[in-house]
Amino acid sequence: LMSLAPISHAALYIGDGQIVEARTSGVRVGGFQELLAGEIAVVALRYPDLSEEQAGEIRAYALNQVGAPFNLLGLMLHVPLTIPRTACELPLAPSGARDACIRAVGNIQQLSPRSSQFFCSQLVLQSFRHAGVPITDADPRIVRPADILHMREGDVPSIRASRRLVYVGLLKRPPLAELALE
Repeated sequence: LMSLAPISHAALYIGDGQIVEARTSGVRVGGFQELLAGEIAVVALRYPDLSEEQAGEIRAYALNQVGAPFNLLGLMLHVPLTIPRTACELPLAPSGARDACIRAVGNIQQLSPRSSQFFCSQLVLQSFRHAGVPITDADPRIVRPADILHMREGDVPSIRASRRLVYVGLLKRPPLAELALE
């Protein structure tokens, strides 16, 4: 609701039915089935050609952050940027212009902690960056979950991706509205 984006959460699947995510209670390990049950829609994306070593580094970094506080200030700083940021994302703007505009609007995020507190997409991006496989070179504090979704192959990203993500699949979709016939 605060970002006016259709995607509102990002998490890391770490194997064995477990995820690491940043919630308002802080960074935690949770069950994948619990995530599925609590979300309206779930899409899986994969970084292409990720080695086992890189995946292990991503997992280790994310697990090291368990218990870290939620970056509430960073999340709240997205709210006043929602309208100007939406203007940056106009489809007719060239991709480089959209990226530059969002980065400029995102400069207010400099007020938020860099890496000791996390909101969901910030945790995902910093985990990948720590493993030497950055999804984007943009500051993780300006990237929303919807931005990560649009970094997949065949989509139009608002923020430039270092490497396009591979769409794995729609794991849960919103229920179709039932039509009442009278």
